[in-house]
Amino acid sequence: FYFRLNKVLRERNSAKLAVCGPYLYYLMKGLESLQPFKFVCDGTFLWRGVRSEGREVLLRNYQRGRKVHWSGFSSASLSRKVALDFAGAGGVLLRLDLLPRGSRARDIRNLSMLRGEEEVLLLPNFVATVTREIREIDGRD
Repeated sequence: FYFRLNKVLRERNSAKLAVCGPYLYYLMKGLESLQPFKFVCDGTFLWRGVRSEGREVLLRNYQRGRKVHWSGFSSASLSRKVALDFAGAGGVLLRLDLLPRGSRARDIRNLSMLRGEEEVLLLPNFVATVTREIREIDGRD
């Protein structure tokens, strides 16, 4: 269900969104009632691994200064290792520096089935500004 819902969110098709509307309303109300993820300026970052299939899209669209918009739900982790493992060989590791206010992220570590993943959920319509070009580090991006 998660994959289908995210597909609808990414397509932004108004007819399909209308069908999902009631479900999305209650889902978002519930998620918005959770405390926003508290970003602390202590060198803590969120990490997101993108598998190799998404690499070309990132290289083409994620250029310094460009705003990016994620329409669907996205997962990130407080663990760099978890994100690297998810990205796998040829994948890309994204470092997310969240703003201290207006967070579109929810800390779901205590709700997640996979507690070791240190998961933070990025809500739909997450917007970020690319601050660095993708670069190769130790054979990985």
